Amino acid sequence: MILAADGSTTLLLEALLDVELSVRVLGQRIVTADSVAPRTRRLLQVAPGTDVLVRRSLLCRPGGQYVSQNYVAAPYRRDGLTRVLADPTQPIGRGLSSLGLSQARRIVEVGLSAWSPTSTCVSKSYLIMNQGGVGAYVVERFHPGVVPVCGEVAGGADGSRDEQRDP
Repeated sequence: MILAADGSTTLLLEALLDVELSVRVLGQRIVTADSVAPRTRRLLQVAPGTDVLVRRSLLCRPGGQYVSQNYVAAPYRRDGLTRVLADPTQPIGRGLSSLGLSQARRIVEVGLSAWSPTSTCVSKSYLIMNQGGVGAYVVERFHPGVVPVCGEVAGGADGSRDEQRDP
C-alpha cells in the first residue's frame, strides 16, 4: 500500500503505526542545480544554475526510533510548497495538508535500497506536483521492520529500471 500510494506517506505511516510521527532534519541547504545528480536535475526540470533546496530527514516515532530516511530536492521558490519543504518542525505531508496544498504525487520508482551496511529496505521515489509542474523530488527508504522487504519490488512507474541513484 505504501509503495503504490500517490498521497502522503506520512499519513499512511501514521495510520499503519497508530502514532503521530515527527521529523528530524539531518541537513538542509540551498545549492545550485549543478551540484545535484543529473537525474535529479532532469526530474526537477531545472537548469544547471537554478537554486535547489536539498533536505535529508528522518520520520520518527514518539520515542525517537526512525521509520524512514528521506531525501528531498526542490526548486527553491518563495511559495507555500517551499515553505513547507523547508520547515524543520513538521513532516512534509502534514505541512502540505495544513496549508491545503496539493498532495498529488507521481511515482518515479519503487525498489530495494541499502538501509544500513548490512541490511536492505524498500524504497520509493516520486515527484510532488505543484500548480506550475514539478514541485519536488522525494526519495524515501523505509525501515525494514515497518515496511518488510518481500517479493520482487523494483522498477519505475512505467516498469523501467534506472540504476543511477540520487541521494
